[in-house]
Amino acid sequence: MIRALSSSTMRRPPESLAGQPAPLASPAGALDRVIDRVGAVASFVCAMHCALLPIVFGVRIEALVALIIGLALYQASFISEVYRSGIQSVPKGHREAAQVLGLTPLQSFNRIVLPQAIRMTLPPIASNFVQLIKFSSLGAVISVSEITRRGMELSATNFRPLETFTFIAVVYFFICWPLAMAIRFWERRLQAR
Repeated sequence: MIRALSSSTMRRPPESLAGQPAPLASPAGALDRVIDRVGAVASFVCAMHCALLPIVFGVRIEALVALIIGLALYQASFISEVYRSGIQSVPKGHREAAQVLGLTPLQSFNRIVLPQAIRMTLPPIASNFVQLIKFSSLGAVISVSEITRRGMELSATNFRPLETFTFIAVVYFFICWPLAMAIRFWERRLQAR
């Protein structure tokens, strides 16, 4: 989350002149764009095999570590966009009012902009948490022993993939549905304020 917040504050918003995309403002912005385009599975495989660690230093990255690194990078890229949009959603008049009151830019950000931005970004960040749980099943692609991988192994031994993967879907449903309902309840409470 710290990388996502720092990435969102280090970049400037994408602006365009005559339909041309704005240049990337920082290495963090470039990393976010690459991760957005590549996808989660490719992030896992890259973290596991393409990070030059095995070739140059002889360090082998385990599949679980690659999954954690890949999920962290992939989610950080989305969360940085959420933070950036939350910060930009604070009305310009609030920032100008803070400047008129004599607050420094740092005080203005900490006392005026950030509390409003956090309130705006909490529901999408919570939804990303549910998405993160769903993306953990992609670890089966790189042989991480998690529920989907165990289901693949079980269906290979008992030759009953329909029942096995239906059970796995029900398990994911019972994990994600209460979280989604809690997030919906939380969003309604925030909107009521």
